[in-house]
Order: sequence, then structure tokens, then C-alpha cells
Amino acid sequence: MTLALSYTVVRELGHLVQLSRNHTVVEASVGKIAERLVSNDYVKIGPSIFRKFICTSGCRACCRSFGPLTLDYVPGEVEWTRLPLDVKAKFEERSIWVDGDEKAFYSLTKPHSSCPLESSTGCGVWPNHPLACHASARIQISKYVDTTMVLKKKGFSRTWRWEESAQCVYTEPYEWDPVELQRDLHILDRYDFWASYFGIPTYLHEIKTNLVESYLLKDVIPFRRQS
Repeated sequence: MTLALSYTVVRELGHLVQLSRNHTVVEASVGKIAERLVSNDYVKIGPSIFRKFICTSGCRACCRSFGPLTLDYVPGEVEWTRLPLDVKAKFEERSIWVDGDEKAFYSLTKPHSSCPLESSTGCGVWPNHPLACHASARIQISKYVDTTMVLKKKGFSRTWRWEESAQCVYTEPYEWDPVELQRDLHILDRYDFWASYFGIPTYLHEIKTNLVESYLLKDVIPFRRQS
């Protein structure tokens, strides 16, 4: 089994561990790929999360250039239940071991330079696209310093290696757009569902509450979790 067949699920599990409630260590493995996922000491929300993201019409840079990886859903995920049967038939049921428990998920390998879900008009399954596609340009969970993980909104890195240039547009912080807030909360809801499915307790509820309160006050309320 190659890295492409397992990278995305392990990566998303790593994100969930970084948002976990206490100092957490999760042993995860898919096929021959095994990871020891360890949470950081701090989680914080960066001000860039309040920027507005605009996906430029006609741009397919991330669909065609991002990869190789897997496109994945977990059982019971609303977006999975909404997919047509002919699309579901393209996916393979695989499993991942998380702290000794076997968990099934649905996976489709995405090669570099193409996407098996792409249609002549763009994403063939939008707005029910996989979590990796949904979150990648909108909410990123990345290491800021050795002990801190930050939720932020930023463009892709190393796009100079892509065959097509990404045309993502980001406004300055503090747009306070209610539609943007709902879109961000939807992504965090999906992460929350994954966390529940894989049995990882996280601070996602508090993070979502923080975003809503910041929006209502039109001011960034600092959020910082310390183990």
C-alpha cells in the first residue's frame, strides 16, 4: 500500500489530535503506514481565520495539482450519504487502526494532475466534496512554533510547483461576513464528526463558540488552549 492510499486520513487524524483536550498520543495505522500522532501544548485561533475566502470561478488548480492523496469520507457523514450511487461505487472501503480499534472509511485515490471526481463544469460532487477538498484552502491547522498549533485561513504553499496557478482570493481580516462564518462552521462541524467517529475528544466545540462570539461582538476574542 502506497502513501497515497493512506496519507489523507492519517493527516486529518493528526489535525484532530492537535485540537484534542489533553496531551494526547494516538497510534494510527493504515496498511504499512503507521504514525504516532502527538498533540502540541497549545492551540490558538489566528486572526486570519476571519478573512473572507473566494474561490475564483473556473479555477481548478487544487483539483488538478494537489496530490497525490486520497479523497475520503467516514460512515454516516452527511456529504457521503448525499453522493449518487454511481459515485459511491468508485470508492473502496478501507480501514484504519486508531489506538487498537479498527475504523472503516471510504476512500478514492487521487493521482497528481487530475481528479476522478472532476466534471466538465468543475467538481462533480460539490457541495458534497471530501473534507480534504472542503477545508484545504479555507481552514488550515498548522504548526506555528514547536509547541503551538494555529487555526488560520491562508493559501496553499509551494504552488510554484503546480501545473496551474491557484487563483484563491483572501480579503483582509475582520470581514465579519455571516455567510463566511457559516461556511467555516460547517467545516469545523465536519471535523467534529470525524473526531467523534474516531473517538478523539477535541476543543472544537469551544473553538466554534469562540468564532460565533467573535462574530457577534465584531472583535476577535482570543482563544488559546493550554494542556
